[in-house]
Amino acid sequence: MRIELDRGVALGALLLILACVGLTASAQTDSPDWKEELAENGNRYLTWSATVPLLGKPTKINLAFQCNPESEKDVHGTLGFDLYIHGVAALKPFSFEDFDGPDATAGADGRRLMALTVARNGKPPFVLQVAPNGFTPHMSNFGFGMADMSKLPKSDSRTLLKALASDDAESLTVSITDPRNAKLKLEFTVPVAGKQADFRKLMTGLK
Repeated sequence: MRIELDRGVALGALLLILACVGLTASAQTDSPDWKEELAENGNRYLTWSATVPLLGKPTKINLAFQCNPESEKDVHGTLGFDLYIHGVAALKPFSFEDFDGPDATAGADGRRLMALTVARNGKPPFVLQVAPNGFTPHMSNFGFGMADMSKLPKSDSRTLLKALASDDAESLTVSITDPRNAKLKLEFTVPVAGKQADFRKLMTGLK
């Protein structure tokens, strides 16, 4: 009788351990690449971090969506995103320098060299062509961004975030074309299925 009881206890303990392992694995694979943050200035961030293939090379990136719905007389909140690409020296011959700064030549002639495509379940994809801002946050990194005042009822940034917050959104593909070679593109896809509620939370307070 005692032996059978011990076996039953051992079996129960084993099943409990397996269940805990299963729960831990589920938690770890839920959304390991996403992070939510709230800054002291009221900016909310939803950031996707991953290593993606760019020009055939594994590249670390951070794609930070942000929103601050507060606007005052002299201070206006913004919304949009910043894309940080690490180790850009390995991605030559892509012409990052043509995007750098307010006097960048990449957008001087009105070219919109960044395509943002939201794949949607049961609907045609939503495509937005923009001229990104470029900046150098660190000597080995480069950033692309898009930002609009949050008080504007219509803007590219608001349109994109609303598309990502829609229940039918499945993924976002970012494609940036080199201004000197149309065949040279930085392109990657972000899975957003299951994150729509987080994008809606990001935009809380927008009028």
